[in-house]
Amino acid sequence: MKPLLISMLGVVVWFWSSAVFATSLEGIWEGNIYTETEIHPIWLEIHHQAPYLDIVVSLPQQGIKNQQAEQVCLSQSQLAFRVRYPSKLPLFLEFSFDTLKLAGYLLDNEALVGSLLLYKQSPTTAAEAPDFREEEITFRNRNTHFSGTLTLPKGKGKFPALVLINGSGTQTRDSEAWGFKPFKILAEHLAAAGVAVLRYDDRNVGKSKGGIHWQMTIEDFGEDVRQAVAYLQQRPEINPSQVGLYGFSEGAAVASWVARNNSEIAFLVLAGATAMPGAAVILAQSRAIMEAEGYTDQDIEEALQHTQASFEAASQNKGWKQLEVLLWQSFADAFGQLSAAEQQHYGSSQTYADAHTKAQLQYLRSPWYRYFIKYNPAEALGQVRCPVLLLYGENDLQTIPQEQLPKALEALHQQARNHDVSVRIFDKANHLFLHSLTGSPGEYPHLHKRFCEGFLETVTEWLQKRSTALY
Repeated sequence: MKPLLISMLGVVVWFWSSAVFATSLEGIWEGNIYTETEIHPIWLEIHHQAPYLDIVVSLPQQGIKNQQAEQVCLSQSQLAFRVRYPSKLPLFLEFSFDTLKLAGYLLDNEALVGSLLLYKQSPTTAAEAPDFREEEITFRNRNTHFSGTLTLPKGKGKFPALVLINGSGTQTRDSEAWGFKPFKILAEHLAAAGVAVLRYDDRNVGKSKGGIHWQMTIEDFGEDVRQAVAYLQQRPEINPSQVGLYGFSEGAAVASWVARNNSEIAFLVLAGATAMPGAAVILAQSRAIMEAEGYTDQDIEEALQHTQASFEAASQNKGWKQLEVLLWQSFADAFGQLSAAEQQHYGSSQTYADAHTKAQLQYLRSPWYRYFIKYNPAEALGQVRCPVLLLYGENDLQTIPQEQLPKALEALHQQARNHDVSVRIFDKANHLFLHSLTGSPGEYPHLHKRFCEGFLETVTEWLQKRSTALY
């Protein structure tokens, strides 16, 4: 595959018969070009200036900004234009589209070399009024003070509500990663559809104060969620019998822990849920990610041996010295792979290995890690009797659906005897529910930061069928 270094040239006339399509195409489009091994962000700015269609293209990874497309052709429901490699081999881009999405493919001398997926960006102006209202709120769990945002539907009534629970690590209320703010997007979408949403900063993150995240366990996080639920239940705008939980990744384990044998939880939405002990999850995701990123079998087996050694040290509280030697050597060996700037920052492989080994050992000795590797969320799922929606991405390499979903369903159906369990797996979606190439976390910074097709609609429609507002 040739490197994707593209230059764009002039504009050509579009067909008069396609005026309606030209008008709907106007605006900013953002997405990715997917080749067999690479992802390249692409932006299109399309203007309709009758009788012409003007397309300006940007490919930031290639340093190309605001270049004109050439030989633009619009016919019925297809848009085509040409771009050129430095070698002057033409590429032909052909799209089929609706009013919000462009999907298509790349051709090089009639050979398929990649695909494209772009979404239309919604213009916002100060004059537009959102279909929801927001309020900064606080609640507490013992000595920890949480700060969050309550997003409410417009109008009066006692609305159903959802508490959003972050995944592992220290996260803000928006669960932001690489510019993607899934909890903010979800809260605003659901509130506009009639469901109130509470999202909050994790312990000692943002405006929340108190508690050290890595010193806590899933049970501690569960108690935080209980207090969030109690806060919602006393709000006059909320139907107290219609409060549910949305848990993402480790947050799904927290949600099921809270909901087990708990009649106060009305429904659960579990996104990327695990249903096996944390140690097994870590091993599976480590192998899958390293395979996707092209590591050799030897590299993978060596890494998994180190991971297994960390499990044994953390669970049995012995073997720490041997593990320290393994970790130090692996970090020292990795020093040569750092960028020149990073090597200059640390000065030597010894300094780099010393610092990272110390940090890694603190993490492995933490209460959170030692609890996580032993805890099996399937045990709590086996006691959940409220309605449950299970969501997975087909390309999720962190909670692999082929491994997790059967165990989750077994716990819900056979142990809990839960008869209201819904499942959806989203095509090509990764752990963050973004459209992806392989699902590897290495792709995350480069992906279009928009939920995969149908995700928001699935959650909204499922909640609306299982929740009630009082007026």
